[in-house]
This record gives sequence, C-alpha cells and structure tokens, in this order.
Amino acid sequence: MDTPQDLLEAICIQPDDDALRERYATMIEPSDPDHAELIRLQLARAKQERAAGVVKSDPTGREGSLLTKHAARWSGYIAKLLVPDGQMPGDLGCTFDRGFIAHARIAIENVLGLGSRLYMFAPIQHLDVAPGEGDVRRVFGVAGLEHLDSISLRGLRLGDTEAKALATCERLSRATWMDLSANEIDVPGVIALAGAAMMQNKVVVELVANPCDPVEQPYYDYDGTLLDVAAKFPPKTIETRVGHPVRWLHYRWEKKPKPDRFHTRYVS
Repeated sequence: MDTPQDLLEAICIQPDDDALRERYATMIEPSDPDHAELIRLQLARAKQERAAGVVKSDPTGREGSLLTKHAARWSGYIAKLLVPDGQMPGDLGCTFDRGFIAHARIAIENVLGLGSRLYMFAPIQHLDVAPGEGDVRRVFGVAGLEHLDSISLRGLRLGDTEAKALATCERLSRATWMDLSANEIDVPGVIALAGAAMMQNKVVVELVANPCDPVEQPYYDYDGTLLDVAAKFPPKTIETRVGHPVRWLHYRWEKKPKPDRFHTRYVS
C-alpha cells in the first residue's frame, strides 16, 4: 500500500475496515486536506451514530460544506458511470459515506458489463440499478452484489417472474434494505420473496406502488405521535401462505423513524 490508489483498492476489498480509511486520510492530507478532513468527520459521525442507535441522518455543517464544494471533483473519476437524478438539483448519482463513494446509481448495462469490477472503483455498499439496456433478471446473477448493504430496483418494471428470480439471488443475502417500489409485483411475487431464505435478514423492503403492497407503514400525528400502523394488503395473508412471520412486512420502530439505507444494517 505505497500509494493512495493501492490503499483505495484495499478499502474497496475491505469496506468495513475503518482503520484503512484513517490511513488513507493520513496519506492524502498533504495533497488534499479537505478530503482527509471529510473522511475523519464522516468516520466520527458514523461511530457516534452507531453508539447512539441513530437510524437516519444527513451531512450538515462543515461536512456538508466540504461535499458541496468538492463532491463533483472527488467523484469525477467515476462520473461517466453515474446516473444523476434529474429531479434532484445538484445530484451526482452518488453519495459519500465514511469519506468515500458508498452509494452509486448505475445503469443496468454497466452493472451487467462491469460485474465485480464496479466495486473496485469505490467501496460501494449501496447500489441503485437505473433503467437501461438489459434484462433485469441478469442483474441477479452478476458478481459483486455480495458487497451490498442496500439495493434499489425501483421502477424497473419487475413483475412476478422477476420477483421470483430475485428471491433466489443468494448474492444479496448481506443486504438488509431493498427498494422494490414502483414495479409490477403482485401477490405471487410477494409470496416468493416472503418465503425466500435470502430475504429473512431484511429490515426494510419497500413495495409502494406495486399491485400488492403488504408492508405496514406508520402514520403520525402533527406532533410526531404514532397514530396507527397499517398496510394496503393484509400482511397476515402473505405470512399464512409462507407459513412463518416475515419481519420486513411489519413496522417495529414506534419510537424511531424507519432507518435509511446507510443505517439499516445496524438496526437490531
């Protein structure tokens, strides 16, 4: 690990090792003190949030200022692969966490074409698969998904056939957050997912705007008091069909907001 690139490659291989990130910050401090500062700020915030059980947060203060000023430069080397969200001004198609690109929005064809090489550009642990050229079912067999803590397959026209294929994707066993909203998944697809061994560790699964959405959602009063928890389709119907409780159908965070994708892994 004689160069920053060598160390970056090591971080990509071991993205959970924060000591490597600290070493990278020390190595680049003379040439890019702002990036070194961001790494340390985000590592410190992550450590504090895990200890305190924080389930949702966003960069603020000095951290936010550094990202506003430098994120485009720090992500420039991978910009050709990123798909910015046109509805979010200033979105780059990626998010920094613990000092590096941790979330990326990538078109289907590049997810398929790059495979495991995608995860050597940056320590990506959160992936949005954006619409593009290619059969989404092929994504479920591509190498590299085992790195992910979260994945979004929103709006890719997944139906029951694709949901059944997803249910067999053991590479996604690590991920605890999954966005399947705005698709075409009906009861047979939800049953396949609910009964899949790969899905048993999931904490958050979004199925909003599908023909079948049995995931309970919380409803709050204006002062933040939890009023009710309800689902558009009875979750017990799904659980009866699969023969066991399904954790991600139920909202269990009465005293906290639903965790975002960067914190779900740390929710007990």
